[in-house]
Amino acid sequence: ELNFLIPNQELRSGKRLQPFYYAADMKRVDAFQTVMNLNFKLSDPNDPRKRRTDNPYLSRSANLKNVKEEEKTLEHKRLETHGGTKNELTKYFHSLAERGKLPDREAIREALKSQGYEITRVTKQSISIKSPKFDKNIRLDDPIFSEDFRAFDYIPVGVAKKERDYEGNKGIIFEEASKVLKKGLEIKREYHAERFKDALAPEPMDLDLDVSEPTQAHISEPAKQVPRSNVLSSPSFDY
Repeated sequence: ELNFLIPNQELRSGKRLQPFYYAADMKRVDAFQTVMNLNFKLSDPNDPRKRRTDNPYLSRSANLKNVKEEEKTLEHKRLETHGGTKNELTKYFHSLAERGKLPDREAIREALKSQGYEITRVTKQSISIKSPKFDKNIRLDDPIFSEDFRAFDYIPVGVAKKERDYEGNKGIIFEEASKVLKKGLEIKREYHAERFKDALAPEPMDLDLDVSEPTQAHISEPAKQVPRSNVLSSPSFDY
């Protein structure tokens, strides 16, 4: 896990600089991830073969990873159980789908109700349920609970077809992601160039250092601009 501390300020002008805004930037980030993974043959989370039915990084139980078993309070155990129930339900519905027991999304909702869960919210990507055991709702957000659920994709023959299709379309996926990334970087670069066009670098401070004249002349020289031939040789996010 990487953590970054970034001042939200363009230092020359003092204007606000927002490095990342989910709604505007996530498409560019996803494209960058796809390009890098396919270009360097890294592990690809979009590959159907990488799909998993449990999530060890649930937000509600993330604070438990450094807590020893003997130090867990009732609240810790409640959060831990909440995450376990979510994973168990996801695995259970995957097993039903693999056996052809879920013809559509409505069947998933009915199966949840039959197990005693109250459906509190349904969105395009998830189904939220209320359990008598927990105060807070459980948000089921695995793709199997989305409105895009198709029964064929979860039976063995359908899974095999998805894997073959993805492998065969990697070239197209790479080209499309490269176009999205290149266009996204151009838009971001133009936006920042316009927003900070009047920004001037401050005069260098006189630190009264004993620096030789040749060295001082070298320091004062403007930095050479490196040509950016294409997005793959020098991927960069200018935000």
